[in-house]
Amino acid sequence: MSEQVSEAVAIIGQKFPTFPIKGVFHSAAVLHDGLLETLDKSLFEKVLRPKVSGALNLHYATLNSEVEYFVCYSSISSFIGNASQANYAAANSFLDTLCHYRRNIGLAGQSINWGPLNLGLLLNKEGFQKFLEAKGLMTMELPEIHEALKQCLLGNKPQQVVCKFNYRNLRNNVLSENAFLKVRLMALVERELESNVAYEFKKELLSSFDDYVRGILSDICNVGADELEDETLLAAVGIDSMLAMTMQNLIFQETGVNIPLVTLLDPNCTLSSLTTLLKEANNGYKNHTYL
Repeated sequence: MSEQVSEAVAIIGQKFPTFPIKGVFHSAAVLHDGLLETLDKSLFEKVLRPKVSGALNLHYATLNSEVEYFVCYSSISSFIGNASQANYAAANSFLDTLCHYRRNIGLAGQSINWGPLNLGLLLNKEGFQKFLEAKGLMTMELPEIHEALKQCLLGNKPQQVVCKFNYRNLRNNVLSENAFLKVRLMALVERELESNVAYEFKKELLSSFDDYVRGILSDICNVGADELEDETLLAAVGIDSMLAMTMQNLIFQETGVNIPLVTLLDPNCTLSSLTTLLKEANNGYKNHTYL
């Protein structure tokens, strides 16, 4: 254990006896990329030492401190790998393992496998950011990083991956070349791709509520869309209980908005009032935050 780290912890305890150390955040990093056959012992040590030795020094120096957070900033590279970064992936993998070990012996420990962040080593490196984005790893901005960190601390898992993915690029340019990752992640990627397609369809569908409602009424009631005015009553174009149920189900399947049958069967319900109802429901959905 480094004497300097041990002394620093002791000095903090002496100077602030009523404010003991409650959290440790380890974010040290050094890069030296190269093909595996060109990475000698010194190049591995250069990249491993800040993360491995740094984490161990903090681990041993705080063993007798009741820290509530022991957070290691790891990388997505230890999870999916990265060309020419075997040493960096190994260093981050150690952090992941150390945090699992600490949790197993009853200590605090969280490893966060960060994806590309627009700060530090990657700040404004547009060329490298585009290279990563082509692989499906999108750069996160500061507000996103702050929010993700907050959620990680609240979630308190031993290890969490935090990354913005372009799932199509990830599937085509990473998983297609790595059978092991393909087995681990393909189901997740395919599910997210399906979800994204559904979201884009819904967004496009709801871009014009007037046209959407007019189109549904036209199809269900066999009436020309150009014959429908904003104040056209649903009852006037033949919406009865059966057609109302059909319309209700169709709107729910395509938009996720459940329009009550009594609304559709209301003799005063018009194309305009139904459009307004859909808009309000959609705005309520967009303004809600899910944690």
